[in-house]
Amino acid sequence: MSAHVSTVQHARSTRPDHGRDLPAVRIAIFKHCVGTELLARCPVCGWAQLVDEDLHDGLDGPGAARVAMPADDDRMTRRNGTIVVTGGSSGIGKALIGLLLADGHSVTVVDRQPCPIAEARFIPADLAHLPSVADVCEAIEGSVAGVANVAGLPGTETPQDIVAVNVAAPIRLIRTLLPQILAGASVVNVASISAGTAGMPEPALSSLPELSDEAGIARWVDKYRPSGDQAYRVAKHALLHWSEQAAAELLPARIRVNCVSPGPVDTPMLSRFKESMGPAAIDRARQILGRHARPVEVAEVIRFLLSPASNWVSGCNLAVDGGLLAERRTMRQKRSRAR
Repeated sequence: MSAHVSTVQHARSTRPDHGRDLPAVRIAIFKHCVGTELLARCPVCGWAQLVDEDLHDGLDGPGAARVAMPADDDRMTRRNGTIVVTGGSSGIGKALIGLLLADGHSVTVVDRQPCPIAEARFIPADLAHLPSVADVCEAIEGSVAGVANVAGLPGTETPQDIVAVNVAAPIRLIRTLLPQILAGASVVNVASISAGTAGMPEPALSSLPELSDEAGIARWVDKYRPSGDQAYRVAKHALLHWSEQAAAELLPARIRVNCVSPGPVDTPMLSRFKESMGPAAIDRARQILGRHARPVEVAEVIRFLLSPASNWVSGCNLAVDGGLLAERRTMRQKRSRAR
């Protein structure tokens, strides 16, 4: 490879590990070994971008970047920062923390209940109280290599708290943490195969991701008056849609965003889902599949989406339900053809 140094505008040049308020970062321009494209890479964080030929001729300036592409040192990016896991004190989150620590990652846990895993750094917070998100982000030290938004509330809670924890808090957390999130990082939001419109009007759905404070959520709840189960389904639906939009918006920064949608999982919260959704729906899933998912089976998928093995996966929603959705669709199709 041939190389020289040029100055180009770095989209993440205000990051703390580049120094304060740097207007640009000097980066090496390498001749890409598999073609004629030019690869600009920041030696500090691994940010990489295809740039125009004129930069290789020694011209300074932002250039006309075509597309962001993963650097081959994303594996090191994961080791340089912490992975933040919300809802990590039990269930899927706790199983995920064990996997991440076994992989050698630094893990920061955010939960209202103490984390039983001593090796993880614990930040206590009640995400139903949205101002606490700013306190959490302030307490997270250094760079962030990944975020897993696992925390969630079932339909037995108040609609206000369900919307706050299941959609508003994850969105606020990512937006607030963005200056600390490394290029090459991954965000995984836990949704649900039960996500859906729940019979609510389109304005109720489209406005959910923009509810950024508790007063706004209270007005939304007062206007649409959802049940707890409706609030759960539409909040997860809104999280899915926001995640896809965020994946597109964060593509130039090389931050991936994906969702995992579990079916019923054998955790202490399952009994509360039975209460809000009805025992028949939960019991039928067990009858079809023979059992419910184990927390670690969902955690393994989140682990994959946080890892460099999924570098080319972004904007996706992966159902982790043992095939339950496929069975439901197939049965509906058979019933429709039989009419």
